Amino acid sequence: METIKIIIINSILILFPFFCYFFYRIYCKNINFKNSNIFLSLTLLISFYLNIKFSLHLSVMSFNVLLLISYLKNKKITAIILSSLFIVYYTHNFNLNVFYLIMEYLIYYVLYIITKDKFYFRSLMFSIFIIIKGISLIYIVHNVLFNNLWWLYNVAIVITGLILFYFLTNIILLILEQGRRIVNLNNSLQELEKEKIKKESLFKITHEIKNSIAVIKGYLDIIDIKNCQKFERYLPIIKSEVNRTLTIMDDFLDCTRIKVDKDIIDIYMLLEEVVKVISQLVNYYDIILEANIPDDELFIVADYERLKQVMINILKNSIEAKDDNKIMKIQINTKTKENKIIVEIFDNGIGMDEKVLNNCGEMFYSTKKNGTGLGINLSKEIIKLHQGNIKYESMKGSYTKVSIVLPIEEKFKTA
Repeated sequence: METIKIIIINSILILFPFFCYFFYRIYCKNINFKNSNIFLSLTLLISFYLNIKFSLHLSVMSFNVLLLISYLKNKKITAIILSSLFIVYYTHNFNLNVFYLIMEYLIYYVLYIITKDKFYFRSLMFSIFIIIKGISLIYIVHNVLFNNLWWLYNVAIVITGLILFYFLTNIILLILEQGRRIVNLNNSLQELEKEKIKKESLFKITHEIKNSIAVIKGYLDIIDIKNCQKFERYLPIIKSEVNRTLTIMDDFLDCTRIKVDKDIIDIYMLLEEVVKVISQLVNYYDIILEANIPDDELFIVADYERLKQVMINILKNSIEAKDDNKIMKIQINTKTKENKIIVEIFDNGIGMDEKVLNNCGEMFYSTKKNGTGLGINLSKEIIKLHQGNIKYESMKGSYTKVSIVLPIEEKFKTA
């Protein structure tokens, strides 16, 4: 029973860090190759430390699994570090010949260098490692650990140690392989999702353009150039559909080739310019515009023209949401919180119900007569590229508030 207990404890000490690595890799999903290698090396070293810290007799056999895993996973530096630690450990605890130990671990290293590019690398490394380690363990068990016990008992201990070594190695390799497969599967699913989104977008834009062309074709079929009255009535409709098609194509192209050119900009100065640009349109629709912009400077790293495009687009949406039954008011407010600037655009227009709000930003979803639904989507992507976020709040028949949050770099924060 004591032997079984020792085997279980040693197995847990070896495997526990690898299960932690497995779950961490799955959780991170997109962990890059370099970081994955670093964490695997740390896992090997932590597993070694646990075996040394809670050392039991069979640990001298089982923790050599870590060295074999290092070589099989091409962790040459980690293997050299572990080999050095093993030599120190065996010398200090069992008073083994240093020269003998150096020769043993040098054989493993040379074997790795010779066979690492061969197709039989894993099987050969595994076989020779077990043979050499078996001979080594027989010597340690018989002459150091249990030299006063019956030789058959010592052989049984060595065989048990080698079986444990074999199974632990294969379990660890299985854990690492399953982790790799899950990550690759997740990456493949993400790529498929991206392809699906692209296909859906192309389908939607094709459908929208087809609708406009169908309308144009229908009016062209029934138009009579000799009938001036019908000609004058249908021509603006045709022109409108052509413009709508061009708008859809322009918006879609913008969404698929978004690029930001960041520089140090004054966000308050940008907002003041946006107010000047939009003020004429606001006055035309008899809308009250209140811009509460500080008479100060606040610098952020951003694309001036892209942010200006976002702000104008949001304000245009506010203007188009005008409720003719009440005095329309638009407010622009700013505030800073920790290392962020928050720009809030509020209007008391027609608002949105829950369904429209939930679909807000979806490509080609729009409640406007000639809307494409791409404007908000484009705005969200631009803000995302600035490591910020944009949030919509609304109530049908009451109001809409858009909050744009952008980061402020530490060196630009005001006292």
